[in-house]
Amino acid sequence: MRIDLHCHYYPPEYIRALENSGLMGMTAGGLTMRTLPGIEGRLAAMAEAKVDVEVLSVSAPSVFFADCQLSLALAQICNDSLSEVCGNDPDHFRALVSVPLTDVAAAIDELHRARRKTGMVGVALGTTIARKPLDSPEFWPFYEELDRLRLPAFIHPMEPVDVPLVRDYMMTASIGYLYETCTAATRLVLSGVRERYPNFPIVLCHLGGALPFISDRIDHAARRYEETRKNISRPPSDYLRQMYYDTAQAYGPGPLDCALQFAGEDHIVLGTDYPFTSAEHTRVVPSLESAPLSAEAKEKIFGKNAGRILRGVEP
Repeated sequence: MRIDLHCHYYPPEYIRALENSGLMGMTAGGLTMRTLPGIEGRLAAMAEAKVDVEVLSVSAPSVFFADCQLSLALAQICNDSLSEVCGNDPDHFRALVSVPLTDVAAAIDELHRARRKTGMVGVALGTTIARKPLDSPEFWPFYEELDRLRLPAFIHPMEPVDVPLVRDYMMTASIGYLYETCTAATRLVLSGVRERYPNFPIVLCHLGGALPFISDRIDHAARRYEETRKNISRPPSDYLRQMYYDTAQAYGPGPLDCALQFAGEDHIVLGTDYPFTSAEHTRVVPSLESAPLSAEAKEKIFGKNAGRILRGVEP
């Protein structure tokens, strides 16, 4: 079974709620949400991409707003709608829980409410939460709960908050999102979040951005600067290697080889980034099929690894 862990869906009810809140001007990937495909016709796109199961999540701006009541309302809308999609077609769809993390108590309550619904197999987080870094101390009680439940967290880029130079030439999509992933994952390590809460799987988009390529540099900084290592007991790369990396940018052998050498075949999972990748999502599976990997390694990447960490998904 081929499990696509990185694909997105905006429920119509969520879009209407954003419209009613005056937030519809926000876009994701340079495309307005109205232009993206819904559930209808999705099975055909999955067949074309050679994918059996999609794990759906709501992409940027998700539900991470300073208005806590709005964030909770949006999260409930998303979770109820995605669960309904899963219930209508359990053979092809699972979903990730959206949580209003600007209010941690509400986020934990919503996590438990949504987990009881059909098809919810993990949680979706942003690289930033209402412009706050993911390692902010106020979020740690939520990670403690994820750790207790051993529930996987899929971390997806939000709009870059501190890099205005990437806003031209659509560099937010080509470079900015990768920067966000690198920064969020590294902060989770260097802050000590990962050391304190090691039991919930973390999945990073787009092969972890540049992390497999720059991990030696991060380790070098930890050897040289006390500030880098003050919250951790091992080299940063040890924690980064424990994370999972999806294949959403594995269109050629170079990035995939780098990620495999860094994290190993047990920590790579299938991801296409549909529908933001449009036609490119059909290239991911063929590129993996033609890669010089063993049949066992391909089986792990296509579904076994995801099935191992997701709740309620059997590969």
